[in-house]
Amino acid sequence: MIHSSFFLADFGPLLVSLGLLYPIAAMIAKVVREKELRQKELMKMMSVNESDIGGSWFVSFALFHFVTATLATIASTQLFEHSAEYLLWIFWLLTMLALIVFSMAISAIGSKTSRVVLLGLLLFFTGVFFTIAVESATGDLAIISILSLHPVSAFLFGIQKIGRLEDLDLGLVSETLEYPDSISGYTFMMTLRSLGISI
Repeated sequence: MIHSSFFLADFGPLLVSLGLLYPIAAMIAKVVREKELRQKELMKMMSVNESDIGGSWFVSFALFHFVTATLATIASTQLFEHSAEYLLWIFWLLTMLALIVFSMAISAIGSKTSRVVLLGLLLFFTGVFFTIAVESATGDLAIISILSLHPVSAFLFGIQKIGRLEDLDLGLVSETLEYPDSISGYTFMMTLRSLGISI
């Protein structure tokens, strides 16, 4: 039987990141395509503010990913049996909101859909490489904290942390939010703070 921390540490981050590729690409593409087709200029001519356009995209994505976070929580409670459902839901919701902000920030840098989507996916995978380069259990806490400012890194460090707490039969509960179970001293609360900063 494969130990869950082994799976989560070595394969989990990559598999979860691959699963998030399509939603990230779709969000970036929708916003950039609006610029590419000059629909934004048409809306501005009809007295729609830039902030209203961006806000409507954010709300649309947030409503969709609210459901995604809820479904992901239901699925993850099967894997993380000792963890509190409400904390898993907060974790997934903050992750989805941080990824929406990340996608919208990337979509602001260009007006060619294919180029911006490719750049966005490369920047997205940078967060995965950060978690491969620095182990959250044994790395330097200052470096981990800096890398966690990337929403993907924060999310993947969080998954690893939940896995370690589960292996200790503690799970993610209110008492273990600040529990340093590793040499680095990294806690799950740092993940939540990093995701909150990303939003």
